[in-house]
Amino acid sequence: MPLASAPLLDALEAEAKAAEAAELAFRNDIAKEIAVRERRRQFAYRRLDLADTTVKVVRGAETEEAGLAAGLSAFKRSLAWNTETEARKKILAAWTPVVAAVWRTCRGEPEAEQVSAAIAAIRSFEAWYLSEHGTDFLALFDVELPELPVVEF
Repeated sequence: MPLASAPLLDALEAEAKAAEAAELAFRNDIAKEIAVRERRRQFAYRRLDLADTTVKVVRGAETEEAGLAAGLSAFKRSLAWNTETEARKKILAAWTPVVAAVWRTCRGEPEAEQVSAAIAAIRSFEAWYLSEHGTDFLALFDVELPELPVVEF
């Protein structure tokens, strides 16, 4: 003989399973949102670090040409680029307007338009890189370079 309370238990079990599924979905959504915000934070600080490096090397340049050379050299060092490939030359060409815009902000007290132009240049570069390579430029810094042992001769 079946238990008379089976429908009651089935209904409560269904509610419990629905609540569990809702909780898991919520936890997954939260985890995804945390990951998105973490990535934004990482990229924001990487962007800040690149800008800081660029400002430091171009601020003493007397000419835009000298500023560009210093800024592009610092950019290559940031990415540990020791050689130039065609792809890297293309990236350097796309980064050049960023260095030029940063150099202009280092000439005396930067005006709001210069700051906005430098930020726009950075955003434009990142958008170009994403469209060209299908990945975020700042993700290049995810790769940790292995430390090589020091060899003494």
